[in-house]
Amino acid sequence: MAGLVAAFVIAGNLLIAPGRPAPTLVARTISGKVWRGQLRGEVTIVEFSATWCPHCRKSLAGYRELLGSRRVRLIVVDVDENPAVVSAYFARHPLPRGAGLLIDLEERARKTWGVKDYPTVYLIDERGVIRDSFSGWDDAGGIQYLARQIDAINGAPNGAKLAAKRAVPRFQNARKQAAHAR
Repeated sequence: MAGLVAAFVIAGNLLIAPGRPAPTLVARTISGKVWRGQLRGEVTIVEFSATWCPHCRKSLAGYRELLGSRRVRLIVVDVDENPAVVSAYFARHPLPRGAGLLIDLEERARKTWGVKDYPTVYLIDERGVIRDSFSGWDDAGGIQYLARQIDAINGAPNGAKLAAKRAVPRFQNARKQAAHAR
């Protein structure tokens, strides 16, 4: 029975593993146009989020400083919310300059990317390879953690792998949570 529970936990949080190519991201812009991106050419953070999610609001608030001090692109994918609600929220709480906002009304992107919880964050290198993924947010260390990972990617020649030893904040990623559940 314990093996079945562990298998369910692992299957329940199937984020795309680091080292795999990021799938094409398909969603809609705030104006309703279909947007399709391969996510190559620059280090990119893709965050799946919702305006009603308190942890998402905290994560989004921290990106302004990160984008101002790092070479990184941010794409926020709001999942299954009315575009008018999303537009009104981001009018009051604007994303940093250069950040993209997409809406996943049909939840296709959410399913393709294995998202179950919010926020879910993917860090993708310039070659389009996922370097890290996690669900949840650590208010005390989330932005600092991402900054270290971005620095490692940007500073590594030819996209070399991130250092094996790294401090993992409390949010940890879903694969590590599943492994600890076994």
